[in-house]
Amino acid sequence: MMKLFKIFVKESLIIIFLFCSLSSFAQENSVTDFKQKVYQDFKAVIHSEDLYEKTLEKLNFNSESKKILFKEHLKILFSNDQLVEKFWYEFSPFLKSPDSYNETDINHIVKDATLVGMSFIEDLAVKGMLRLNDSDRLEYFIQTYEVTDLMDDRTCASFQFGNEFIDPEVLRNFAVDYYNSLSDIAVRHKLALVRKAVFAEINNYPLPKVISSNDLYLAEQAMVSALDNWAKATSEDKVHNFALVLTNPGAFSYADQCSVAKTFLEILISIDGNYGDINRIRILQSLVH
Repeated sequence: MMKLFKIFVKESLIIIFLFCSLSSFAQENSVTDFKQKVYQDFKAVIHSEDLYEKTLEKLNFNSESKKILFKEHLKILFSNDQLVEKFWYEFSPFLKSPDSYNETDINHIVKDATLVGMSFIEDLAVKGMLRLNDSDRLEYFIQTYEVTDLMDDRTCASFQFGNEFIDPEVLRNFAVDYYNSLSDIAVRHKLALVRKAVFAEINNYPLPKVISSNDLYLAEQAMVSALDNWAKATSEDKVHNFALVLTNPGAFSYADQCSVAKTFLEILISIDGNYGDINRIRILQSLVH
């Protein structure tokens, strides 16, 4: 229903492929040797100090301390060999015969690889959130609300309902705005949560236990109760509009979609205890599947 928490996990990695050196591609004599050479170049680039510095040049952090925190985050993230291998696995299908390359082709490959990489890391983080504890998941949804609240209506609607493509640069700018609005301590904590989710998925931490039919029923009742409490404090027209937008968001304005998405997040966050967590698990599962 909604595409939650896309921003940071995309923006952590969006620059990575933009600085890969592909100038030596045409020098290889076979596709196998060619890919192996590119793989070695890829590993060297993804661990290079130069890459981190160039990444930070593209991100308008408002303090040197936040730049340092983000640089540390990238270094820790890509110190994980399994992540680098998985990331390479997503990138390598775009490689063709070295004899077929020209500058235009290379630009397309880098662009396509960036998009694939963003999607891949996003999926890792969402899946990883399912492997964390309930307080981590709650924080995830709170952060999603906070990020969404900074967006203009069009970006917010597309971000939450996925009905339009969002320019990665727009998302990157909102991500930086969000981190600029936080203290350094908060930024450090939120970056650590991103890594925790990604590494939980890579290392196959246990998934939540199967939810019993009784607990599922009680969780649904908790959601109904939360919606009912919200409706009692809201005008009838707003409640009616809320239901209509969730049913067919594309038929409504960006402002309506954004307002409903944020309201839904507020309701989801408000549900306490195990049954609140079950509802948040179900939303995450719907994104994964």
